[in-house]
Amino acid sequence: MELMLPSQFLHDYVVEVRERLNKGLREAEKAVGRTGGKETSEEIISDLRDKYRIAVRKGLLDSKEDLDVLLLAKELGATVIAKDEGIREWAEKWGIRFIDSRNFAKHLK
Repeated sequence: MELMLPSQFLHDYVVEVRERLNKGLREAEKAVGRTGGKETSEEIISDLRDKYRIAVRKGLLDSKEDLDVLLLAKELGATVIAKDEGIREWAEKWGIRFIDSRNFAKHLK
C-alpha cells in the first residue's frame, strides 16, 4: 500500500512525541526528588507509572495498529469508530471522520 502523507502530519507527530517524552522525564525527575520523604519506594514507583503513562501515552498514537487504522481510513475515505483518544486526536488532525464508539449506537438510530 502506498499513501501520500502531508509532511506537516509527520512533523506534528514528531514534535508531539518529543514533548511527551520530555513530560515523562520531568515526572521521573519529580519522583526521584521525593525519595527522601515518607513515601515508600512502591508508592513512588506506582505514582510515577501513572503520571508517566498520562504524560507520554494518553492521546498519542502508541502502536502500529493505531497508525494502520488511520492510514487505511485515510486511503478509503472511511470513518473511524473507536474509543481510543490517540486515534481520535490524530484522526481530527488529519481530517478523518471519527465517531466515539460509546456514541455509535446513537448514530445508527
